[in-house]
Amino acid sequence: MLKRIVLIVIAIATMLKAEPISAAPDELEKYLESVSGEREDINVINADAYLEGRGLTSIEGVWRTSGSEGMMAIVADSGTIFHRIIVLESPDRNILPGTVMGVCTALGRNNSYDARIYTTESTSGILSKPKRFTLTLSDDGRLIMEPITNKLKVNLWRFLPYMFRMSVVRVNNRPDNLDGAVRVYPEAKDSPLTTRYL
Repeated sequence: MLKRIVLIVIAIATMLKAEPISAAPDELEKYLESVSGEREDINVINADAYLEGRGLTSIEGVWRTSGSEGMMAIVADSGTIFHRIIVLESPDRNILPGTVMGVCTALGRNNSYDARIYTTESTSGILSKPKRFTLTLSDDGRLIMEPITNKLKVNLWRFLPYMFRMSVVRVNNRPDNLDGAVRVYPEAKDSPLTTRYL
């Protein structure tokens, strides 16, 4: 019985290792590859002047990432359906301002965008390993970033007899839609006025 289980596990492992499962790159991935490594002439100081006078779409502007001092700009690439996500300020000093860190494009649902964003950087400041995210604009001027997971999962415990199975489950009760960014520029036009006291 044990030999049979070992043979099944080895067969599954070799099948998964022999043929990596990956889809052909879509248009957004191809666009990210074409602009990766580029740097724009934009930083925290000149971001408002860079964006001023443009007919901004709802996602364009300067955003501060939640839980971080990092800032990014989302700018439409004229003549295309894509937006570039550009680093303005990063807690990691290896990433220079103006570096393209990702791209996004509008989805079928209102105020939702499909994005590919680099998630790893080297000591030389080169970004790599793009991951897929869904960006959603909330009504109060926030950008919600939800990672997309699309992978094959094999549960090898199913091959063992019931009396030898251990049930190990990871529990994480943190909601998925908390990570994102807060708009810095331009300020929302319909933001409520707050009273200031002198």
